[in-house]
Amino acid sequence: REDRATVVRPYVERGMVLVPPYDDPAIIAGQGTIGLELVAQASALGAKLDAVVIPCGGGGLSSGISIAVKDVLPGTSVWAAEPEHFDDTTRSLAKGERVSNEPGHVSICDVLLVAEPGA
Repeated sequence: REDRATVVRPYVERGMVLVPPYDDPAIIAGQGTIGLELVAQASALGAKLDAVVIPCGGGGLSSGISIAVKDVLPGTSVWAAEPEHFDDTTRSLAKGERVSNEPGHVSICDVLLVAEPGA
């Protein structure tokens, strides 16, 4: 895995901004607005959200939505869903450190397939 400086350099040299998909508090907060919109739309329909299921790849999207939903609706259950054989976030949380997925598996949920949470 390349270090961050190597990845960012071409963007900086061209005056561009690299928006990190995970591990950035501002990005996670921005992704939380999806959770706020979900709550607002459900409320507008008169629906009560008992649970919210969020796709989980690197963890930024699921973190942001979870934080926002739990802030507004603390009694709502929030679940992160991972593709079969790509449960790196579940295993990482259980172990207390980042754990990688085993190679050799595929999934139709290709956008959720990351090496490990936050990577």
